[in-house]
Amino acid sequence: MKVLLETSPLRNANAIRGVGVYTKFLSQELEKLQNTQDEYFTSEDIGLEQFNAFMSKKGIDIIHYPYFNLFQQTLPLPAINQFLGRSSQKVVVTIHDVIPLLYPTHYPVGIAGNVGLFLQKQALKSVAAVITDSQTSKQDITRYLPVPQQKITAIPLAGNPEIKKSSAHVVAQIRKRYDLPNQYLLYVGDINYNKNIPELVKALALVDSNIHLVCVGANFKPLPIPEWKAIEVQLSSVSNRVHFITNVPKEDTESLSAIYTAAEAYVQPSLYEGFGLPLLEAMQCGTQVISSNTPALLEIGGNGVEFVGLQHADIANGIKRVINLSSAEKNKRVALNNETLYRFSWKKAAQETVQVYRNIL
Repeated sequence: MKVLLETSPLRNANAIRGVGVYTKFLSQELEKLQNTQDEYFTSEDIGLEQFNAFMSKKGIDIIHYPYFNLFQQTLPLPAINQFLGRSSQKVVVTIHDVIPLLYPTHYPVGIAGNVGLFLQKQALKSVAAVITDSQTSKQDITRYLPVPQQKITAIPLAGNPEIKKSSAHVVAQIRKRYDLPNQYLLYVGDINYNKNIPELVKALALVDSNIHLVCVGANFKPLPIPEWKAIEVQLSSVSNRVHFITNVPKEDTESLSAIYTAAEAYVQPSLYEGFGLPLLEAMQCGTQVISSNTPALLEIGGNGVEFVGLQHADIANGIKRVINLSSAEKNKRVALNNETLYRFSWKKAAQETVQVYRNIL
């Protein structure tokens, strides 16, 4: 069996997002599984002009696209594959979530986006298998895209293994570098509508004034979009307690590990998710986790997570409960989170992905 993993997410803006994390660690684990019968290649070193020659020379059986853009044509149509001489290879695609289709008024795409969605739907009809991150996303894909349930396999991801609990010395260094407050809650990610950040900022006003909020992500800065304006509205009463960090390099896992480690708790207030990598990464750092009780997060969170409702009052009450836990209670939750982490590994994700390859051949 010979498989080509299309790794372009490692060379564009997706490199710092979940898609990039997925592509990077899946490709690394597949490489470890290579043997005399099974070979796994990536597109990293293949130019467009060499692509077809490479496919033919290596005898590629499967092309795996580890990403799927709902509104841009990232998946070749069958006619294009035939024209390019790739029709003999089976196609696997990973669709991480379809959240924009759940909230269409908050993700306007225009005419070009709708054309892209139409073309992507057509291309999906000919794929051999679809992989997704959770049972929640599997149900959503079946509902919104032309893919029968039997073609979809849910394979959980894992956290970035380079993110782990930091020593007190490293924490002190990173605290000084980023001017971190003494006590803070942490959020890591984007500001998309489904992330529900305005309610998190609003919740801060209801908890002890010594508790601050640190938000890490490239888009936590003034932007001409509704999501940022909604955050700004909530900042007025707590602006001196909210800290935005936009400049942590994607490869600087030491800094991110320390920021996780030093937090009183990590908070994921999302209205909806397809998975929840930051929950696992916070657990890897021994940090308390507070999460909204949405389907995918409930699916992966485990018994050590403080699950809360979506409104600011619910989030604030969850924060208070976690902040007021005794040391023994916090240690118990950390132990439970460590048990949860055993369910997730990139090795396991790669092995289950290989099984999908075998099934379609």
